[in-house]
Amino acid sequence: MKYIPALFALFLLAECSPKYMEQDDIVKESVTPDQSLNIYLEEKYADSFNWSLNEGEKHEFTATSATYPELIESYQQLGIDIQSFAGQTLYSHSYPLSETCIQNNGDTQTFSLIVYEDQQGTYLADFIQHNDSVPGGIKTASVEEVMTSIDCE
Repeated sequence: MKYIPALFALFLLAECSPKYMEQDDIVKESVTPDQSLNIYLEEKYADSFNWSLNEGEKHEFTATSATYPELIESYQQLGIDIQSFAGQTLYSHSYPLSETCIQNNGDTQTFSLIVYEDQQGTYLADFIQHNDSVPGGIKTASVEEVMTSIDCE
């Protein structure tokens, strides 16, 4: 149940651009953060990635050409050139993060790390999913930077 917001956001992105992702039957499998993911995050972010990853889910999708400028721009703001993946079958990993925050209105906010991987096992891109917000994508940064950016304690 706690993975629904991240999957909803991914579904929302897909629905915003039906020509971007093709998902006939979403087959999810459990996935545990492993050494290869830790190496990817360490090489990309060094010590600035200080989130705690929990067991998550992985599913396969086929990326086609993104035609909506808004979709392309939203991924670009996350540091992802989504059109470079067109035609590829990819895996989307969604890892719930242990860190939460409470906004000024008293609502608790939760997050997930979304990572895209190709069929050869190479991690291609990632972002933080703000599970309680749509569209909710935040460029991957430290816990403190993300919390400050969304006005959370």
